[in-house]
Amino acid sequence: MQLGVQATYWKWEATRTGGFVGAFGNTHYETGRDGCSLRGLLRHQYEPWSVRYTHHKRHYTGSHVFLLNALVRKLSEAKALDRLGDPRWLGAAVAKLSPVTAWLPSSGNRLVQEVIESLGA
Repeated sequence: MQLGVQATYWKWEATRTGGFVGAFGNTHYETGRDGCSLRGLLRHQYEPWSVRYTHHKRHYTGSHVFLLNALVRKLSEAKALDRLGDPRWLGAAVAKLSPVTAWLPSSGNRLVQEVIESLGA
């Protein structure tokens, strides 16, 4: 029924130490072991669900985190969240979105929508 994604910018922020530091810092995103995770609400019995994922070896830029959130949101709106489980489709989407370095919310959302439509979702 609902799906959201959490992403930290640096790998260390997704550790217990990162969570401790984040608890005292002024961050607008979640840190700690759940800093890199997918969270959702399952339809059956309205059960909360979450899964952690491994952070990439290098840091994520602000635009990458924004585009990841936009991708999940746009796929949810298109009722095509199953595409996240297709490695070929997801790899093609990431290949098209990863070179983007500068963004504005309107242009980033438009770009994600174009990528989703071009790849067939």
